[in-house]
Order: sequence, then structure tokens, then C-alpha cells
Amino acid sequence: MLSTSKAKFIISGNILFLLLLILYLIRNPSYTIIGLCFASLVIIAFYLSYININHVFGILIFTIPLSINIEIFNSGTNLFLPSEFLLGLMVMAFFFYHLLFKEDQKKFLRHNISILIILYFIFYIINILFSTMMIVSLKAVFVRFCYITVFYFFINVYIKKRITNIVNIYLLYGIPLTFVVLFTLFKHSDYLFSKDTASAVVNPFYADHTIYSACIAFIIPAFLAFFLFAKEIELGLYKKISVFIISLVLLTGLFYSYSRGAWISLVGAVVFLFILLLKIRLKYVLLALLGGILILYINKDSLIENFSGNKFDSNAKNATLIEQTKSITNISNDLSNAERLNRWKCAIRMFNDKPLTGFGPGTYQFQYLPYQVKSEMTRISVTSPWNIEFGKGGTAHSEYFLLLSETGIFQFLIYIILIFSGIYFGVQNYYKAVSKKLKVISAMVLLGFVTYAIHGLFNNFLDTDKAAFLFWSSLSIIVSLDTYFIPLEKNE
Repeated sequence: MLSTSKAKFIISGNILFLLLLILYLIRNPSYTIIGLCFASLVIIAFYLSYININHVFGILIFTIPLSINIEIFNSGTNLFLPSEFLLGLMVMAFFFYHLLFKEDQKKFLRHNISILIILYFIFYIINILFSTMMIVSLKAVFVRFCYITVFYFFINVYIKKRITNIVNIYLLYGIPLTFVVLFTLFKHSDYLFSKDTASAVVNPFYADHTIYSACIAFIIPAFLAFFLFAKEIELGLYKKISVFIISLVLLTGLFYSYSRGAWISLVGAVVFLFILLLKIRLKYVLLALLGGILILYINKDSLIENFSGNKFDSNAKNATLIEQTKSITNISNDLSNAERLNRWKCAIRMFNDKPLTGFGPGTYQFQYLPYQVKSEMTRISVTSPWNIEFGKGGTAHSEYFLLLSETGIFQFLIYIILIFSGIYFGVQNYYKAVSKKLKVISAMVLLGFVTYAIHGLFNNFLDTDKAAFLFWSSLSIIVSLDTYFIPLEKNE
């Protein structure tokens, strides 16, 4: 077996070699040099598996909120750097690690959620075969594969049967995100926190205010839990004060993001918290939800008439918080709502044309354009997938409609089952946990996941590492709690 010191020496030498190659590549783009860079990465990944790759994974988590979207050599291909560079490294290191050490993950892999995720990915591969744009779909599925491999499967290895590592995951993501929020608030203050500039000021770290706010909403439950239950989670006074300040910064950032979807998702998480505390059984919640959907469907005509009469516009200058909240049901003159409806209707028309296979992963932004109806289009509607103006981008503006249009009914149903399974097992973890510490951790992970399940109705972000990390890692933590931590606690 290779010694750790020798492995570190080889890694250091290859990192230096890689940096020299990158410096050369900046001035002289060459496929040969790119090949050498890849070979050097493989060597680094291989020898990382001999030492503690958890350190590299910790760095990856920390860099995700701080990464910047950069185009590579004017090729039209963009990468979030340095996080996606480290992600590629971790994918290779993960497989080498398992080949060398044969990490036992049988319980984890046999869990219902793990089986659903494997099935979810298999259907993605099948969808490639029926894609209308195979190269686009291959790229989209490869990125998804990297996210699931590292953010779902490797998280279980990272936790290493230590409950404190779950706390560390949120701290490693939340602390750099707090710096991004402070940076954004500082920039936003130059514009007197104007709503019109809320989307632009999150650059260069986030594409727009919606994904920025979704990530903030996702981790707020964790930091509030760290503050309120610092003793149970074993955080000292200094850390308790720190997480309190971070919570205030995150809440301020969420408020000034002016993202109604994020606000709704956090309110939804609060409602779900009361469901947990009151011990209302999930089947009654589900029945109430289905009943509500049925009532809405029966009264859809009168609802549409009422919504059409709503004139509160979220885009109006100096619109108050109450006016922005009321604008959620404005489908007549609220620009963002009208465009969202346009995208949703296009997704439904695409689904009607290809209900079983969809148009292929990653293809919506290219294929929905001819499905637009002129009377439903707005001044921010897109007519070409190329050179899209700032503020007019995005795809289906819903994880659910996006899946229907791109991958068809089967993948959509798997995703719905996955969402409900995550919530179900999250709730079970909370009720089964004996110690206060495990109850708090189970609740905060679940509530963060609930925020994205709700926000996914209005936006889709699982094609970016910033949101994908939170989504897949929270599912992984839910499974880890169910398969190891909670059974261990009961056996003690």
C-alpha cells in the first residue's frame, strides 16, 4: 500500500503541473493541453483516494456559494469555477475510493429513496435515446450524474457515522453564502434596495435573485435551529452568537431578494413545522392537499375570473411587501406571472405532443419557442434561444412542468414519489428520534427540503450546483439518519 506522505508528494507535484498547464492554456488553447490537464486530474483523484478526501469535499462545499459562472475559451460552454472543477475531481476520487477501499453502503443503497434515485437516473439515460437534441441531453444527464454521485452518494461517506458532520455540511455552505448575502446587500444599498435591481446585484455569484433566494430559504431552518437549540447541538456561546448573526443576515437577504417563491416556500416550511409539532398524520395532510387541488379544479373558471381582476403588480415601482404578496394571483398585468404562465402552457403543449418520452433532458429552452401562442406572450418572452437578454432567461420556471416536457410522465411520477418519500422519511426520522439533538437535526433537514419542494412549483434550479447540492445532500442526510443514526440511538 502506498504511503500517505508519498501520495501527498505526488498530489502536490501534479497540482503544480496542472497550474502550469492552465496558465499555458489561457494563452494557447489546445486540445493536447486539455488532455494533459485531464490526465493530471485523474492522477490527483487517484492519489486523493489514499488520503482523506473529506477535506477536499469540505472545500468543494465551501466554494459552491462563492463560485462564478465563466465561459471556457469562447466555446459557449460555461462552468461554475472553482466548484465544478472540484466536483469533477470528486467524481473520479469517489470511484477510486470505492475501488480501493470497498466502502460498505449496502444499507444506504437499499433504502427506498436510493432505489428511487437510481431509477430516476436510469430513466434519464433512457430519455437520451428519444431526445430531439441528443448532444444537449447527453451534457445535461452527465451533469446530473455528477451531482447525484457526489452530492447524494458521497455525502453518506463524508458523514462517516458522525452526526457533527451533518452540522458541518450546513456550516460549510451557510458561512460563505452569508458573505455573498453581505456582498449583495452592500451592492443593493447603492440602489436604495430597489426591487428593479434585486436580480442584477446577485451577480457574479448567482444568475438571478430567484436561485439566490431559494438557497437562502433552504438553509435558514438549519441556522435558526443552530441558534435556538445550540446547547442540544453542542455549539458554544461564540458559535451561538455567530449563527444568530448569520440567521439575521440570511433573513435580511431573503427579504431584499424580492422573490415571492422563496417567501412562500419559507412560510410553507413554517406551516409544515406546526404539522410536525401537532403530530398531524401525513395521510391527513395529503388528503387535505388532494381535496384542495380538487376544489381548485372544480372552481377553476371562477378563480381565473377573480385572478384576472387582480391588479396588484409585483413589478410596480415601490410596491410594498403586501402588494407583492397579493400580486401572486395576478395573471392579467403582472409581467413575471404572465410569463411564467406562458412557459407552463408551453410545457403542457410539449407534454401533450410527447407524453411518454418528452423532448429530452436539457432541451426545453430550445424546443418550447414554437409552442408559444402570441396572445400569451409578454414583452420578456423569448423568440430565440441564443443571446438572451438579462432578465428574460430561464426555462419552464417549474421543476414539475420541466420534467413533464423534457422527460415525460414516468420521470415526472418518479420525481413526485421522490419528493413525497423525502418528506415521509424525514417526518419518520423526526418522530423516531429519541434525543433532542437528533430531533432538531431531523426537523431542520426536512424543513429545508420542504422549502425546495414548494419553490420547485415556481422555479427550477436542479441543473446548477448551488441548488442541486442542497437538494441531493438533504435527501442523503435523511437516508443516513434513517439507516444509521436513529437505529444506533435506539440500540444504545
